[in-house]
Amino acid sequence: MKNTDAQQSKHTLLNIIDKTLATLKRLNIYILVLGPLILSLLLLGLLLFVGDRIYEDNTPEVYQAVSGVVFLFIASFSGFFQIYRREGPGPLGYPIFGIWPIINGCLITIICWASILYLITRIYNLIKA
Repeated sequence: MKNTDAQQSKHTLLNIIDKTLATLKRLNIYILVLGPLILSLLLLGLLLFVGDRIYEDNTPEVYQAVSGVVFLFIASFSGFFQIYRREGPGPLGYPIFGIWPIINGCLITIICWASILYLITRIYNLIKA
């Protein structure tokens, strides 16, 4: 029996997901947690710097809020990784396992997504006004 294109694409997608999850299991927890935070901070700085140059020191609030949404969305991945791996960065380079990294990851994720929802409502109100 021949595979159809839909079956092959589904099989390929499942292979990509399996490889991605296997890579996430192997990576150092410090890279998984600090990587999104550092990347999001750099991207936020770049977006605000570019916006400052484009709008000549008069950056609109909508642009700042959209930059904040991008920052928080990327930063929330550090919480997802802590929940998924059930471990978090600890002191002196030793990872912490158990319930505390899960609680920490949940707090990071909830705070980031609550802030995203606030900024989205702020953007809506600024555009509506």
